[in-house]
Amino acid sequence: MSSGGLLSNIEIGSTANIQAAREKSLNYSIFLFGALLIVGFYHLAMFLFRKNDYSSLYFGLFCLMTAVRTLMTGEGYFYTLFPNADFAYFRKIQTILFYLSAPMIVWFFSSISPDYFHEKIVDLSLYMGLIFSFLILFLPMSQFSTFNTVYQIWCLFLMLYILTRFILVLMNRKKEVYLVVFGGFVLIFATFVDIISLSVFINDSWPTAIKAFFQNDDYSSTGQLIFVIAYSLHLAKMFSDSLAYKTQMNRDLDKIVLKRTEALTMANDLVERQKVKLEKANAELEKLSTHDPLTGMWNRRKYDEVLAIEWKRCLRYSHPISVIFIDIDYFKNFNDTYGHLAGDDCLVQIADILKNSLSRSTDMAVRYGGEEFVILLPETNKNEALKTAHMLLKKIEAHGIPHSDSLVNDYVTVSIGVSSMVPSLSSSPEKLVAEADDALYQAKNKGRNQVQYS
Repeated sequence: MSSGGLLSNIEIGSTANIQAAREKSLNYSIFLFGALLIVGFYHLAMFLFRKNDYSSLYFGLFCLMTAVRTLMTGEGYFYTLFPNADFAYFRKIQTILFYLSAPMIVWFFSSISPDYFHEKIVDLSLYMGLIFSFLILFLPMSQFSTFNTVYQIWCLFLMLYILTRFILVLMNRKKEVYLVVFGGFVLIFATFVDIISLSVFINDSWPTAIKAFFQNDDYSSTGQLIFVIAYSLHLAKMFSDSLAYKTQMNRDLDKIVLKRTEALTMANDLVERQKVKLEKANAELEKLSTHDPLTGMWNRRKYDEVLAIEWKRCLRYSHPISVIFIDIDYFKNFNDTYGHLAGDDCLVQIADILKNSLSRSTDMAVRYGGEEFVILLPETNKNEALKTAHMLLKKIEAHGIPHSDSLVNDYVTVSIGVSSMVPSLSSSPEKLVAEADDALYQAKNKGRNQVQYS
């Protein structure tokens, strides 16, 4: 059976006195409604301008729910405005507002003190509110009492849980939220009184004084107003502290600016003195990052960058691109015979020959690693690449660097592998390089000091 009946004793008096008492109660309800409505919309507006401040969203929704519910409790001013309203329908709305306001206040407290609230309990409060709201929405009023009792017990648990969080906050001396905690205590107490007043727990066996205290159903609205005042004082204090801090910062700003100006002046002088050194160091660093320190040739890192760029360009215009791989024959024997210093000098001489033999600005001579060199020839076909390779082979041999421990000549010689292709979507720079490498190994296997094409 649905619970019902009068919440308070019947008062007897003159018409004027009864009417005055009723108007006083109605005026208070309207005052609560207006105050909570304004505060609710104010905090929702704050959330619109500060999307990351979810506490304003939760608090604003909580205020609006309590404001609307205030019109339906106490003297029931809503039914005075709409005397023909369907009581059962709006009774459901009143109950749903109560069910949804509980998770809103839990989420609000969790948002301002997240370290003290367990995430699963906070989420569960919302799920419970939604589940019970759907039950109330679709079930008849005759079954309200059962669900109300269960949800009221759940709310008592939530209030107890929030109280334990408040105690932890106080124990940890979080002074910045003391006002919020005080208002929270008042709100929870007032809500507790409302729950008992509207529950099946209260009965005639209770002492008269206690029953008289629980003869109302709008204590939570008053508690909400007190909480709003406490929270407003909290925000005002935060604003005041922030303003005081900014004022103090402004007072010290001139001193800070002066000190920083002096420091900047000294720093600028130092920067000017070191600017030339820094530019020189940057130039050296840039050179080191793209050039081989021994021969002064482009290094492999720069080669990889240029190869990728030239490949795309030749792919776009269907132009050929060629690569020449060069390896000094029996260079290990050269080092063993003449020493590493002579080996370094040999590499430098070979590098100079390669660099000075290339006439086009787009051609690129690279020290690939150890005694290996690469010549990159964009827009060069097979015949032109082979012609260049034979020319380099003859120049290096003709240079006449002695190599008594070579098995092919008394002078330093090289083996050369050449590859060439017109880039396509089915080919790649890696394939071009792999073919040149294969051609180099063919030249070595066939006796060295020669050019091979793959």
